[in-house]
Amino acid sequence: MCSSDLFELKSKLFEVLVRILCVQRWFPVDGFSHRLLPTDRPHFSSEDGTTESTKNSIALPSECWEWESDWQIETLFEGQVLDPEVCSLTNQNGQNFEYVMYFNQGWTYAVDFPARYHSEKSWKSCVRRRKWFRTRRFIAFNKWHRISPIHEDFTQV
Repeated sequence: MCSSDLFELKSKLFEVLVRILCVQRWFPVDGFSHRLLPTDRPHFSSEDGTTESTKNSIALPSECWEWESDWQIETLFEGQVLDPEVCSLTNQNGQNFEYVMYFNQGWTYAVDFPARYHSEKSWKSCVRRRKWFRTRRFIAFNKWHRISPIHEDFTQV
């Protein structure tokens, strides 16, 4: 294994996927809204729903980490891509480009928040959620910090 392979392996071992959930509730007049009931989980929260966490409130744990990516919407649900549609576009030079559009924008639906979620909206979909994720990577390899000696003379302090 060459040193570049070892560095790549080390980098992958020290990557952490950070996820938060965005939730909404359906109201008869307004449709889906970020307004929630008092008993609901926060609009942006940890995956388990116990801690309010917005995209701006999540910071790196220390200077030894860096963000590897920006926030992205997770478009997979139970191993399936959520509602993809391949579209094509022709630029001014006549070149064709294909890209994937996700029309449901990563939303999954349920009757209530602790219930089982589904990829399709139905008449009984009262709540919806989507997952946002971002990757952070540990970068403090081979960095040294000065620490005080073990046998410091405390009479000199």
